[in-house]
Amino acid sequence: SEDAPMTKVQSMKSMKSMKESDADSDADSLLTESEDEEDEEIEEEIKTRQQLLDLASVQKEKVLDVIAKDMKCDQSSIRIIAVIGSTTFFNSASQSLCQEIGRRLAALPDSYVLVTGGFKGVGATIARAFHDVRVMDNRPTGVYMVLPEYESNITNFREKAPVREGTDQFREWEFGSTIFIGRSVKEREVLMGVMPVLVLVEGGPGAAHEATIASLAGRCVLPVKATGGAASGMRGGFVPHDFQNLLEDISPDSKAAWATINGPELNVKDICSSLTTLVQLVRG
Repeated sequence: SEDAPMTKVQSMKSMKSMKESDADSDADSLLTESEDEEDEEIEEEIKTRQQLLDLASVQKEKVLDVIAKDMKCDQSSIRIIAVIGSTTFFNSASQSLCQEIGRRLAALPDSYVLVTGGFKGVGATIARAFHDVRVMDNRPTGVYMVLPEYESNITNFREKAPVREGTDQFREWEFGSTIFIGRSVKEREVLMGVMPVLVLVEGGPGAAHEATIASLAGRCVLPVKATGGAASGMRGGFVPHDFQNLLEDISPDSKAAWATINGPELNVKDICSSLTTLVQLVRG
């Protein structure tokens, strides 16, 4: 009959429509599954980060306990200055700046101690200068290098820190005190991030990670912007938070000091003076 071809066409159109509908449904289903997976990944990342922060807080208490026993004082009187940055200098002026930072910070009262992540470069240079001044003045050195108890990828760090040959363990530095805590460099980075105040000079992805953790944890990061790297927002994506409001709540004198460390000029004398002012404003 004449209706038969139409019925066939209609049937084909109906099948096509059903297939398109099924395809749209499958696409929607895939999109929903993708969004669910993304949400789960974000939730897992947040959970993992919180677990690391909780662990770091516990580890920080252990570090404070070691320092208090070494300095023969109460934990409440200890003022930690943490320093982070590049393991090798890429700015020719940074090494002399770090040496002067160490000397200037060492002149602060004995309650101020210096904590580094145990690597060469910025941390070791500031720590060595700080240590030498304290020794010369016959005062407690107050220098502590924090390293993990072991690191499964130790070969990646042999050029960055002292390592025990033939093992997956770091060894003690030849000056100051070395505190071994944690199970990886990643854990140590998070631990550094929960210190009350961090001085950041240059810095690659590792320092950027420590600075980012510090920002998320509400700690104060003092980046010397003119040295480049993570301190200027490069090499790892860390964009220094503006802690000016935080500092102004404590002291109006911080405004000029903050402007100096965030300025384009690498004036060693002014930067060291400003850092010394700022670290004294932060407690935690």
